[in-house]
Parts: sequence; structure tokens; C-alpha cells
Amino acid sequence: MLTSCPLPPASITQSCWFCSRLRLFPFLPNFDISSALPFCCRRSTVAKTTHSRLLGTLENLANYNLRKFKYYLNSLPIKEGYSNIPRGRLEKADPMDLTQLLLGYYNEHYAVEVVLTVLKSINQRDLERNLLNSVLQYTNIL
Repeated sequence: MLTSCPLPPASITQSCWFCSRLRLFPFLPNFDISSALPFCCRRSTVAKTTHSRLLGTLENLANYNLRKFKYYLNSLPIKEGYSNIPRGRLEKADPMDLTQLLLGYYNEHYAVEVVLTVLKSINQRDLERNLLNSVLQYTNIL
């Protein structure tokens, strides 16, 4: 019998009423909990997979291409309401730090859009296509 949220405890948001109450009520054994989860509970799962997909993409860039990526990222015109990541923070960033910066300065969906745009600018079409396909495949599952 399932008595708690299937997501790890770190991903349960403080403001989620559903997750806070989910631990209190047992469900029937054949109950599909994934269909009952509201968007706030799924958002943290999306963030994790977005993080891992962006990290995997950036780790596949060669050193020279990673430097080009950072240069184009800093000079990219950004949507209103967002700001460019400062050059000083980009210079020392490895792929893991760069992923954290992207997700910190932009939301998950816009970070993917920015990465796809920069990959296209530095002529890394195969990485762009792989990232786009993996993100589209994941969103079709949800």
C-alpha cells in the first residue's frame, strides 16, 4: 500500500498541499498516483531531468566549443525580464557550474531555449537536435 509521495522528500515543496496531505492517507493498491499528482509536484521532477539533460549536453562540448558557448551565451539578446549571466561568472564555470547558472538565471524552459539557440549559433547542430529530441520526448510522457 502506497502511503507517501513517490517523489524523493527533497523534491516536495513546502507550499504543496497535496504532497503534505498525501503522506497521511493510504491509497488502494491499484491506484495510479502519477495521474493524481498536481503540476507543483511534477515540476521538481521536470527540473531534475532538465538539469541532467542540460548537463549532459554541455559535457559533450569540447573545451574550445565550451569557450565559444560561453562567449555566445554572454552576447545573446535575452528576453525581457531576464538578464545575461555576468562574464566573470561564466569564465570559470565548468559544465556543472554552467548548468546551475543557466537554471538559476532562467527558468527550466527558457534555459533549454537559450541553450538550443547558442548551440545553433556555434554550429553544434547534433547536440542541439539531441537536446531538443530528449526534451520533447520527456514532455510527451508527461
